[in-house]
Formats: sequence, C-alpha cells, structure tokens
Amino acid sequence: MEKMKLKDPLLGDTTVAALQDEAFESLKKDQIAYPEIAKLGLTRAEVKKGMAVLLDFQEDLHICHACPGLKNCPKATPGFRMGIIKEDGLIKPSFDSCELLAKDREIRSRFILVSFPEEWFGLDLKDVETSKSTRNPLLKEMVAIAKRESSSWLYVKGRSKSGKSYVLACFANRIGKVEPGVVFANAQDLFAKLKEQSFRKYEDKFPRNMELLKNASLLVLDEFGSGYVNTYEFENIIAPILSYRAENDLLTAFSSSLSFADVRAKFENKLGEKARALFDQIKPKMKSFDITGIKLYS
Repeated sequence: MEKMKLKDPLLGDTTVAALQDEAFESLKKDQIAYPEIAKLGLTRAEVKKGMAVLLDFQEDLHICHACPGLKNCPKATPGFRMGIIKEDGLIKPSFDSCELLAKDREIRSRFILVSFPEEWFGLDLKDVETSKSTRNPLLKEMVAIAKRESSSWLYVKGRSKSGKSYVLACFANRIGKVEPGVVFANAQDLFAKLKEQSFRKYEDKFPRNMELLKNASLLVLDEFGSGYVNTYEFENIIAPILSYRAENDLLTAFSSSLSFADVRAKFENKLGEKARALFDQIKPKMKSFDITGIKLYS
C-alpha cells in the first residue's frame, strides 16, 4: 500500500479540510480498500467524518491482502481482521477472526493436551517423507488404523532425532480430524503432573484428568519408559489408564528409545507381578516398529 503523503507545512494548505480531501482522494485510488468502503454507500461527508476509522481499515486490509501467515501476522491482535459498519450515521469498526485463525483454533480444539512443537499442529501422515526408505510397515499400519481397518496399539522405538515423535504427531493430527479428544504427552512429565494432582490439594483435578486420559480418542505417550519407574505412579496412574484403555479397545500409541521388551523388563524388575499383569494385558494389542536409522522427517 502506498502511504498517503502529507503536505509540507511550509509549502501548502494544512487545514483539516485539506488533509481530509487528500485522504479521501487516496482512498478512492486504493483498488483494495475502496471497493470494500464503497459497499457502505457513504456520502463524502460521512467519509470525511469517519476518516480515522477508514484509514485504519485500509491499513488492515492491506496487511491481510499480503498475508504473511498467522505466525508472522504483524497486527496487535494476530489473526483478527477489521471490518466497518455504518450505524446511526457513524462509521464504526468491527472485528472477527480470519480464516487462518479459525482453522488454527479448529485444529487445536481436536486436542485435550499437546506437548509437541507448535509447527507440528495440522500436519498429516502425508507430510512424512515418503521415499522408499520410509514407506515402511509403521506408516501403513497408521493409515489402516486411521481408516478403522485396524485397532492395534502402536509402539515406536527409535533413537533421538529418528522422527518417532514427529510421525506420531502426524498420526495424532490425522486421528483428531475424525475423532477430536486426542492427548499427545511426554510420558514422564504427564505422570509426574498427575502424581502432583493426586495429592489432596488438587484432589478435584486428579479424577477429572484421569477420566479424560482414560477416554481420549487417542492417547500418545511420548518417550515412554525412559524415566525412573515409580511404584506410586504405576499403581495409581499408569496401570489404571492403560488397563482401562485396553479393556475398552481405545487407540493408544507409545514412542521410546527402548524396545517394548526392554521397557517391560524394566517395569517388572521394579514392580514384579503387578507390572507383569499389565504388560500381559496390553501385549496382544501392541504392534512394535523400530525406526532407528530411518529418516522420517519431511
């Protein structure tokens, strides 16, 4: 947008009327703003009277016309667009969310809890790099689950930066489109937070959050089994959630730097029969995939 050039006070007319005339002519020449302003059928007098609002509207329109994306929106309130209305002879501003903000909110509303990076919101399985090296059984199984051709649980093993969290985030976004109510959480952080909430001070939050986790449309436990095995957390949090989800055939997925067998051994060495019973219950539902060494980033 070409900025309106105000006259040098020493060279020309600087009365309010003159400045209004100049602003009016600038608006008339604006091929983006003027058609929108013309829809109100304003008189010249009404335009001059509401010039401040119209100039703000003009600026807002040009920002949206050259939209830099929601993340880079330069507006004071990113994602909101300005409109104008005529009411009681006055021009007044109105505001609503733009399509990008509305879409972002819709995507985020699919999740109960998220611990992956902001830029992973809205990704999909098609965003995973699909060369021969990555067209592996994991992606095929994820597609089958998303189509409800399979109800398997997923266990994804991989080293750091192997893409295990990324591909599970893409999977979570895919499931969330069909069944909102997804949880994607770092396992150790989640269990520690629930343990804190289980104390009397937060006793109202704990049962509510446990129910949300038990019944989430998809529960992804990222970096499962990597931390210290805590007896209290296992008996009051981990076992109740996973046992309930297994009994009710609810989609569940894990990522870990350890294999399923190694995590099982770690829990059983610490907790014995209680851990053995849980892993016996969930093992038949689990399909394990080792993506170590496979590039899954797009």
